[in-house]
Amino acid sequence: MKIDFLLSHTFQFLENTLKYNHLKDYPSNDYFRINKGIGSKERYVVNELAYFSLRNYLLLNNLFENIPISVNYLTKKKCLLFALLLIKGENVISRIDARVTNININFREIITEYIEEHADLKEIRDAVNAYINELSENSAKSEPDIDAISTLYSVTPVIVTSLLKIFTVHELRDNLLGINNIPNFEIRANTIVSDTDSCIKNLEQNGISCHKHELAPDCITITKRVNLNELSLYKNGGIEVQSAGSQCISLLSYYSGADKILDACAGAGGKTLHLAAISENKSSITALDTDSHKILELDKRAERAGAKNIASHTIKPFSAEILNDSKFDLILIDAPCSGTGISSRDPIKKLFLTSEKIKKYSIYQSKLINYYSDFLVDGGRLVFATCSLLPEENEFVIDKFLKNNPDFEAFEPNENIETYNLDGKLSSVKSGYYRVHPLHNDTDGFFIAVLRKKAK
Repeated sequence: MKIDFLLSHTFQFLENTLKYNHLKDYPSNDYFRINKGIGSKERYVVNELAYFSLRNYLLLNNLFENIPISVNYLTKKKCLLFALLLIKGENVISRIDARVTNININFREIITEYIEEHADLKEIRDAVNAYINELSENSAKSEPDIDAISTLYSVTPVIVTSLLKIFTVHELRDNLLGINNIPNFEIRANTIVSDTDSCIKNLEQNGISCHKHELAPDCITITKRVNLNELSLYKNGGIEVQSAGSQCISLLSYYSGADKILDACAGAGGKTLHLAAISENKSSITALDTDSHKILELDKRAERAGAKNIASHTIKPFSAEILNDSKFDLILIDAPCSGTGISSRDPIKKLFLTSEKIKKYSIYQSKLINYYSDFLVDGGRLVFATCSLLPEENEFVIDKFLKNNPDFEAFEPNENIETYNLDGKLSSVKSGYYRVHPLHNDTDGFFIAVLRKKAK
């Protein structure tokens, strides 16, 4: 394996990905399908290096502009990436070395030796370290240095400004650290056909290291990514891919008496299927989405999971004529958002976000909750959730809705919190508002608001 070969593909993959401003629009599989000469181990290294570069993209650019190195462009990029890996990428280096041990490579040694072998570059790591320390000191000041925080955590200044409306500098840094971590591979035991302990036992018998996640009772963290499609446990519906943070939405939503449920922005159905499992296939669930491909995926997953109580429909935005005059006991709105809470999985989300985009999301979210709230029965619950950390997409949206709709109130689902042992685990923003913290909860970041329509 040639390190120059790997870095060349890393930088090309990075360049191609940034053109799309969204990883889902340019998945790594597409790149490797085109470049068939890259082996599976090499693909893993390129993926790890590219994602590390994306998570630290603004910082790397800043280092390139401010750390003087008298070498050519490509060598400078390589040296700065290596230096940053040695300072901030210990977990990335360890993951690579653990994966490629059988192809005669020690990535840590390669990085260190490369810098040591170049006399004019021996001081680069110290220079980068000093620069990062200065950024860290400036970002920790009581009077926050927005530019320093933005650069250190590679997020746009608008994200920093937004989060400072609700967080102290220390809390802000914790949240940004959380969305810059390597994400866990988290799945949910499907209790329609199995249980968590049985799933863990099955995975371990297949040589897959895993453990229960501390946040959600049916969540399992797999410590090494595997191809689930090859597992009979997955094929038979025993497990579903879903993060612990996402699972908390359903855990706070369902209640005894929620016989009719509407999942208004169902997507590919992660929370829809979870609600089916929690209700033991007894509640009638209507799942809506504007993306027909996602609805088709939901239907496939529902069949595999044994969820037999779901009626799914593709609709146009704010045109759910299929509902007619239906009323629901529980409405879940997992609203489209900036996705800042899941930036660890898609780092591009935090690199190009603007205030204009945030405003558009906020307006759209307000329209969603105003539209679908009309379908709720008196005494029913409406749950609003996003995978965003920003208040403009979260508490500010709900505050405005409650102010304009006095027949609704924030509600604390204490029975749910007790049943699923969530007390003290979720961050309570205020009555009925909850936040899943990406660092402290070791999962994706989410905001969840539980509302109730007052009984007349």
